[in-house]
Amino acid sequence: MPEDQKTADKQHQSQHTRRTTPFSYQAPANETDQSTKDKYGPHREWIRFAVEFLAFLVLICYANSASIQAVANRRAANAAATAAHAAASQAVTAAKQLELSERPWVKVTNRIIEGPIFDAPAWKGPVARVVIEDTLENVGQTVATDVLSWEDVIPVETVNGLPNIRSAIARQNQWCGDNRHTPNGGMTGYVLFPRDPFVERSTVGPPMDAVMKVASESPAGLKGMVSFVMVGCVAYHAPFEPRNAEKHETRFIYWLGNMRPDGMFLYVQPKGVVTTLQLVIFPNGLSAD
Repeated sequence: MPEDQKTADKQHQSQHTRRTTPFSYQAPANETDQSTKDKYGPHREWIRFAVEFLAFLVLICYANSASIQAVANRRAANAAATAAHAAASQAVTAAKQLELSERPWVKVTNRIIEGPIFDAPAWKGPVARVVIEDTLENVGQTVATDVLSWEDVIPVETVNGLPNIRSAIARQNQWCGDNRHTPNGGMTGYVLFPRDPFVERSTVGPPMDAVMKVASESPAGLKGMVSFVMVGCVAYHAPFEPRNAEKHETRFIYWLGNMRPDGMFLYVQPKGVVTTLQLVIFPNGLSAD
């Protein structure tokens, strides 16, 4: 090809390129973003709201789940505590039932052997002497230890014209209360085996001065007469209990009454020897623990 023709073609292509270059337009990045914004612009706020709302719902669900779990944990803890308390209570009940079924139980039967004998001589002055026979029997399953028994016959006071045994109850509470515990170095008592009754006798009775004072204050129509009650108790330990533990006790209260065809008569003249009296259980007079 002639040189002139080649030069003409190059000039023609250069001109063509210059004419087409203005039409080769590439949009800037910011114009593309603007186009996207224009495309989603009407829904952009709703989309953001939907996303935030979903996040809020997730948060509420999480909080609600945590609250439900906390309540469930608290209920489980309460149930566990209740179960533990019930188990402990059942254990205590079972131990108590075992103790009640296996421990000794001492019952006592009393009867008058002699008296009252008024103005009977004694080392501190004359008394109203009464001889009592006591039969102690352990009806429990194990041996009773540190067994001590006591009783006393006490004249019944008159308060507001009526017989009143408050002094006798106070005397019983004093002795039986003091002997709930075995004293260090003191008298400990004896042993009582199951189903092996033990019989003993005791001589008791109030001073004649106390008897005559009460007789002088007796209700109208009974002046100069006196009535008596007998109070006492048996104190003992179970063999599996410590020596310093509080003792079990069987307590009793009896009237000294004369059983006649017309009923029981409680008063006697405080002189000589009376052989008609017998022990009559007082209402609610027996107790055992």
